[in-house]
Amino acid sequence: MEFVNKVRGAMTFPIIMMCIGTAIMAFLVTYVVPQVATIFEQQKVALPPMTQVLLAYRVPIISILAGGTAGVAISISRYSS
Repeated sequence: MEFVNKVRGAMTFPIIMMCIGTAIMAFLVTYVVPQVATIFEQQKVALPPMTQVLLAYRVPIISILAGGTAGVAISISRYSS
């Protein structure tokens, strides 16, 4: 039982950091990148290829990040009980 409590305590911080990182990435992909794309369009400059990919696939990227984070958090909380 003591080992389980140590593992649970050791995994709390990484899970919290993963959730915060996912929230930051979602904010960047949904808010910041489109604004940068607008600036590039106004300047009539082509977007860098990675930015084009990020804009084209932002919804699946956010879904994968959120689903992965939720899946890890749920499985750890379920199996640590």
